Amino acid sequence: MPKKTYQALKIAFLSFLVLLIVAPCAQALDKSAEMKVYQKFYKVTNAESQYNQILNVMVAQFQQGLIVGFREAAKKMENATPEEQEKFGKLFEQTLQSYTQKMRKKTAEVMPLNELINNVYYPVLAQHFTVSEVEELIAFYETPVGQKYISVSPTVMQESSALISQKYMPELKKISNKIVEEEMKKVKPELEKLQKKN
Repeated sequence: MPKKTYQALKIAFLSFLVLLIVAPCAQALDKSAEMKVYQKFYKVTNAESQYNQILNVMVAQFQQGLIVGFREAAKKMENATPEEQEKFGKLFEQTLQSYTQKMRKKTAEVMPLNELINNVYYPVLAQHFTVSEVEELIAFYETPVGQKYISVSPTVMQESSALISQKYMPELKKISNKIVEEEMKKVKPELEKLQKKN
């Protein structure tokens, strides 16, 4: 093999090795820079406030088990005196408050905000928005209108939900009840057969 060819191959091989070593480092730097953009997005959009709302909703859902347990206990207190009922009510309030505080703390420990941003929000947002698009969103959310949108959007969602419940839910509930009734009529003969067997 001629010396020039050997030198060219040697240079090409070394260049390839350098590329193999440098490329992952460059990707890591790109990923780090990208992550900073997404973290800024979550800071600008006040993700912490949304996170706290999510925690409150989750804890409220988990509370249902405790509430059901107290309802069952209340059924057994039909003959309770007013004083006993008052004690029961206070006990329920204290227990619910204690449960809520503990569960909120534990939920935040299991699902801390930074971990949620890095492992959930960032990967999901990155699937739908490029870094440059996120930078455009940041620019918008840093404006007074963007900040106003962030501050009022929970209220808008809450008010919208209330209006939906008020305007559409009664009709939808009637429709749901009617459909349940129709479906139960269809299966009633089969249910009766199964009940007779048991």
